[in-house]
Amino acid sequence: MKASTAAHIGNQIRRRRVVLHISQEALGAQLGGITQQAISKMERGGEVSGSQLLELSRILNVPVSYFFDGLESGLGDSLDDATAEGYSASGMVRGARYG
Repeated sequence: MKASTAAHIGNQIRRRRVVLHISQEALGAQLGGITQQAISKMERGGEVSGSQLLELSRILNVPVSYFFDGLESGLGDSLDDATAEGYSASGMVRGARYG
């Protein structure tokens, strides 16, 4: 995974976590007991496995595609928090099968 892709995914994880008021510690606990430091590393662009991404989509209540939103258009850094807030349980048609 390219560094810019990993950084974008990490930023999306952080944005959604903050919107949901979930601490890094709580997210790590829900993600199989990984440490706060590991979550911090993910959010700074560290590698995230496919299975972790799938589980993060369930925990953060977004479709997996959310983590890639804006990436192909090069708008990743200009997305605002409204994008993260725009996903709700009722609006998750694509993500519902993962939950």
